[in-house]
Amino acid sequence: MLVSNSLKFSKKLLVSLLAAVLIASTLFSAGVSATSSSKSTKAPGGTLTSNFWIQTFASGNSGDYQVSAVYNGSASLKSPNYIKTAWSFYAQGINASVSINGFGGSAGGGGVSSTSSGYWQNSNGAKTAWYRGNVVANGLWFYVGGSNTASMFALGVPASVTAGV
Repeated sequence: MLVSNSLKFSKKLLVSLLAAVLIASTLFSAGVSATSSSKSTKAPGGTLTSNFWIQTFASGNSGDYQVSAVYNGSASLKSPNYIKTAWSFYAQGINASVSINGFGGSAGGGGVSSTSSGYWQNSNGAKTAWYRGNVVANGLWFYVGGSNTASMFALGVPASVTAGV
């Protein structure tokens, strides 16, 4: 009888633990988490910052991303000649690759994207250039990362800085 009660208790404990694990995994996978990086450098009359953000692939094989180039300058320099954000992605694994789809960029600019990289450039006096899209991992991948390079040209001087994960 003592053995029988111990088995019943062990089964109840095991079922309770499994239920707790299932509930916890559902709660933690439901939330959206992300990885980001930001770096700055001196630029003519101010600072140029590169920002890179990618959603963690909690389930499935895709996640959103956003990149930007931001110029924070003095009042004497109203705007750069151009400001550009250029990004690229990579996947690690067996036959792993990435492809990207765009949602849109900052107004007044233009750019192109390929299967794993792209850029958005503003030459309209803007102090920022940004782009938001979706990246898809293909093959047997275990990690997707990338980088963003912010660049600008002002007062006859170029500046650039790269941030990535």
